[in-house]
Amino acid sequence: MVMPAPPSTYPGEPSVDFGRLKAATLQRYVDYHQLPLAKPVSKDDLAIHVAKHFNETVSIAADEEETILSFLTFIRKQGSAVARDATRRARVQTAGSTIKRRRDRTADDLAAKKAKRKEKRYCTCDGESFGEMIACDNKACSDRANWYHMPCVGLTTTPETWLCPSCQEDTPESVPENRTSSPTTLDTLSLALVFRKPALSTTYGDMIATALRSMPKNEVGSARKVPSQPHFAQGTFKEICDYIEAAYESQLNWKLESDQRKSPVWKSSVRKILFSNSRFKRHAIIKGLFCLTAS
Repeated sequence: MVMPAPPSTYPGEPSVDFGRLKAATLQRYVDYHQLPLAKPVSKDDLAIHVAKHFNETVSIAADEEETILSFLTFIRKQGSAVARDATRRARVQTAGSTIKRRRDRTADDLAAKKAKRKEKRYCTCDGESFGEMIACDNKACSDRANWYHMPCVGLTTTPETWLCPSCQEDTPESVPENRTSSPTTLDTLSLALVFRKPALSTTYGDMIATALRSMPKNEVGSARKVPSQPHFAQGTFKEICDYIEAAYESQLNWKLESDQRKSPVWKSSVRKILFSNSRFKRHAIIKGLFCLTAS
C-alpha cells in the first residue's frame, strides 16, 4: 500500500491553526486517527495533513455553537451540583458538630462528677471511699454527709443505730432527737441514745424502708394491684435504687465493686440487704418486687 503524500499547501480558512502546535502533538493526532502518512515528514507537513483531515471530518462551523452551549450548560450544572453538595456537607457537618458538642459536654459532665466523687475524702483517716462504710445516725450531726470506714471506728458488723465519734463525745442532752422529758440517770440517757432511733436514719436498711414507703400504694386499678394485700407499698430493685440515689446521693459509697457488674458499693449493699434482712421480703406473686415485712 502506497502512503499518500501530505498535501502541499495548508487548507484555506482553517478552523484551527495547527501550525502552532508542537510536532509531538500533531503526531499523536495522526496516530490516534490512524492517518496514513509517509515518513519521515516535517512539522509543517504534519500540520497541513492534520488540518486537512480535521476540516474534512469535523464541521466546526455547524457544531461550534452547540458544543460551546453544551459545555457552558455542563459547567453550570456542575457548579449547581457542587454548591448543593457543599451546602449538604455543611449541614451534615453542622449537625455532626452539634451532636459531638453535646456528647462532649455530657462526657465532660460525667467525668467532672466522677472526679468530684473521687476527690471527696471520708472518715477520720481522711481517706477515699472503699470497703464497708457507715454514716452517723444523729439527725443533728454537723457532719452527717461524712462516711466512716468501719475498721477505722472499731466496727466489725453494722449496728442498728450508730453515732460518729464527734456525736459520741457530746453529752446525750446535746443531741436533740435523744432528749427525754424527764431524764433521771446517765444510764437511762445512754440507753435512749443507743437504742432510740433517729427520726431519719442513714443506714442502708432505713434508706430502703423509706424508699418503699414512698412508693405508690396498691390502689384499685393499679398496674401492680395485689388484692390480698392492697395496703402494702412495694417496688423493684431499680425503683428503690433510683429513690435512694435521688434522696441520699451525697451519703452513698460510690466506690466501684471489683466484680463484673462494676456497680457502686452502695447498690451491692442494697441488693444484699433486700435479700437477707428480715425487714424486707420478696413479693409472693410478682417476681422482682420487694416490700416491707408486715410488723
